[in-house]
Amino acid sequence: MRMRPAILFTTAYGAGLATGLLHYGGPIGVVAVTLAAALLARHPLLSFLTAAALLGRLSGELAWLREAGQCAARLPAGRLALFVRLLEPADSTGGLLAVQPLRAGCSGPVSSRWPSGHPVAAGLAVEVTGQWIPRSGVARRPSGMLLVGDVAGSAGRPGMGARLRTALAHG
Repeated sequence: MRMRPAILFTTAYGAGLATGLLHYGGPIGVVAVTLAAALLARHPLLSFLTAAALLGRLSGELAWLREAGQCAARLPAGRLALFVRLLEPADSTGGLLAVQPLRAGCSGPVSSRWPSGHPVAAGLAVEVTGQWIPRSGVARRPSGMLLVGDVAGSAGRPGMGARLRTALAHG
């Protein structure tokens, strides 16, 4: 049975992506070994697959670079006060929900444990005090939990999507 080039390309790209995301080997070493294999084989299909693997590796490295600016990687461990936008509604029982830190010098949502007795609609910005507990996630990706202790007044006007999420949660 003969493998199709598209399947081989996808497999080579996936292998390169996995090495990039898992930080397997240094980038220069991986590039050197891959290019040496392509040059020694001198086969067009192998050169094509080498390019796919290098593109996958580059994609993995770019994902790591982008992740360095995510709030899960940048928030300092310990107590902090910050403004967050709720990405999903918080009812009076509290619980786990996603929030987006605002004016924190980072991007991306973080998980939070919302306190009971503080219902807030999705899309509103609130000032919270709490504790950021960082941890290493899957494949050493930055992650963590914001344990919200106190919630100050809410502000802003939720967008249509946020209002819909709130309506669906209460409906």
